[in-house]
Amino acid sequence: MIRISLQHRLTVLIGLTAAAAVAVFVYLGMSAVDQTEDTARREQLSSTARAVAGHVDDVLTRTRGREEHLARMVANAWSQGEPQLTNLLDAYPRLLFESDLYLLRPRGELVWSMRPGVSIPGGLSAEPLVTESVESLQSTIGSCAVSTTRDRSRACFASPVLLEDEGPAGVLLAQIDLGRPDLDLFSLEQLNESFRLELVATDGIILAANEPDPCDLSVHAEAVDTLRSQGGTGDAVHSQSADDGEGSHSFGYAPVSTVQGWGVIVEPREGAAPAVAGGARQRLLLFGLAAIPVSLAIAWLGARQLLKPLRAVTLRGAQVAAGDLSTPVVVARGDEIGDLARVLETLRINLKASVVDAQEVDDARRVSATRGRLLDGLFARQEEERRRIAYELHEGTLQSLSGLALVLDSLGDELASAGHATRDRVARVRTLALALIDDLRRLAADLRPSVLDNLGLAAALQSYADSSLSEKGVQLFFHASGLETRPSPLLEASLYRVAQEAIDNIAAHAQAKTATIRLESDGRNISLVVQDDGAGFDAAELLADPHAVRGLGILSMRERIAHLGGAFRIESAPGQGTRVRAEVPLEVEGDNRS
Repeated sequence: MIRISLQHRLTVLIGLTAAAAVAVFVYLGMSAVDQTEDTARREQLSSTARAVAGHVDDVLTRTRGREEHLARMVANAWSQGEPQLTNLLDAYPRLLFESDLYLLRPRGELVWSMRPGVSIPGGLSAEPLVTESVESLQSTIGSCAVSTTRDRSRACFASPVLLEDEGPAGVLLAQIDLGRPDLDLFSLEQLNESFRLELVATDGIILAANEPDPCDLSVHAEAVDTLRSQGGTGDAVHSQSADDGEGSHSFGYAPVSTVQGWGVIVEPREGAAPAVAGGARQRLLLFGLAAIPVSLAIAWLGARQLLKPLRAVTLRGAQVAAGDLSTPVVVARGDEIGDLARVLETLRINLKASVVDAQEVDDARRVSATRGRLLDGLFARQEEERRRIAYELHEGTLQSLSGLALVLDSLGDELASAGHATRDRVARVRTLALALIDDLRRLAADLRPSVLDNLGLAAALQSYADSSLSEKGVQLFFHASGLETRPSPLLEASLYRVAQEAIDNIAAHAQAKTATIRLESDGRNISLVVQDDGAGFDAAELLADPHAVRGLGILSMRERIAHLGGAFRIESAPGQGTRVRAEVPLEVEGDNRS
């Protein structure tokens, strides 16, 4: 498995985080730049459309003024007679217009035409502007009716010819090509280089443009109609999918105030639209590309500086793990690394204390083991000494006393003729000798009963209990089970001494009527219970009294059982009898000792 250091991991993590942050910043910046550029482009298109619309309004206003001036001249010539009118109409209009010019009666009858012999489809009376001009007595501008011209891009100017005190004598109707160069409709050279400009009528027909278009209908006619219905007199920007699938057309639109329904369309030429925020976009990209290696370098340096105290803590921890518990862990920081160092220092202190405690525990264990061996030897020597004394009493002293008793018996027969007093003294000596023999036999049995060695623990306990309790009138209930295999001599001797102490206490202090002894084994443990219905006592108070002889006997019983790895418990209360329970494992260290 490839091992990657924590410093490299932190460097990569911090670097990726920084790179992600830079990427998000660049993305948001680019979005903001795009939004700013779009807003600036929209504002630029709108303001350009308004400027062009204002210029178109000026041109149309000047053109209408020229026609009104001509209409006044026609009215003056008309009042002077037909020859004067004819001369004026034949000369003056040709200097101003290259389009068609007509002089009509108020009802639309043709009086004069700039192009004689040219027929007008549907007649000039079908031109709505003529009727509107006669009725309003003002000049009007608008798109020419389809029935009066085949060129739908022409505009019509209608001005009433007013005679003094006679009302309108006729209408001067001019059809003007708004794309004529001399009309100077789109004269802004800088705009012509950057934008396509169109003057469109209400129905979307292109009336004039700064570059030829094979189609009379503007490609933006539908969008302009929507904008016109929504904004009316306002300006707006609209994007429309291109027919060639190359994107969308963004254009600005502004209405022309001179003619209702007319408007100016401003569309950036392909590749000529100014990059409002191109420099900012490039700077953002360069910043993002430069920030990534810089962030990685900063991340590497930061991770190195961050891990420097951590390495010190790690080194000190390795020293502690190697057993150096004397040198303290010191990292003066207030962050998580400082917390780790303090935890490690606490661990070092506790570990050092644990080592000391372990040494003390080991010393105590060795002392305990030594004490156990000493107790084993003491108990073994004690039992051996008991056996030796019992043997010497039985084989030596008792035999001598028995011989003395026989001598006294012979002496009594020989002194049959002696005096009465002498015979009595010999008889008393013989009685004392026999009593001494009984006491020595009982003492030898107490020291080391031969029945324990010959017949085992159960027989020895029952024999001792019978002999000790029957004299006190205590009825004995004895039960033994599970002792098919004899325990070790050490265990038998210890349990016998515990039971012997309990039986002696019953005989000496309990004033009991009955006593129960249970000796049972389950193959793993052997338990001994000695219980009576006697007077009882306060066990805690008795054990707390260091001068109580009976309390020393209980402590001796507890010590023997504890040495065998067993459990000892005594339960007693005044008037409620006493219950002694001891339980020890059958497999006890030192089983080979007797």
